[in-house]
Amino acid sequence: MPIRRQLAEQLGATAIFNPDTDNPGNSIADLTDGLRTDLAFDCVGVQASFDTALRVTGRRATICVVGLSLKPIQVPFIRLWGHEKNITFSSGYENEFPTAIALLADGRVDTDRMITARIGLDDLVAEGMHALIAESEKHIKIIVSP
Repeated sequence: MPIRRQLAEQLGATAIFNPDTDNPGNSIADLTDGLRTDLAFDCVGVQASFDTALRVTGRRATICVVGLSLKPIQVPFIRLWGHEKNITFSSGYENEFPTAIALLADGRVDTDRMITARIGLDDLVAEGMHALIAESEKHIKIIVSP
């Protein structure tokens, strides 16, 4: 099991799907008596992640696009219209930091297991950026200290 799915399970995820081998839309439909989800976040910004968000959401659901897409994404408006789905976007974090800080401060969010490496600023490119690209299954978050 890749590191991200394994970590999700360790941190309390109740259902984990591998989009390469599972059909997340059908799997979620099975878990929800066919209703699917009310909300999906596309945090990647590629065609496959948007398509997955469309498949896992039910009628009148909302898809929030967070990931920046550098290439055009095809949007099947007939499916959105037919299921009365909404698309919204998020590129900022207005009023979210106080809540995030409170969740970290009282221990409700365990970030230690998400940090897969700690490096110095001088190693940012070689051990940070390149590592995230070349070893994406090995790393989740790399902390850079000046």
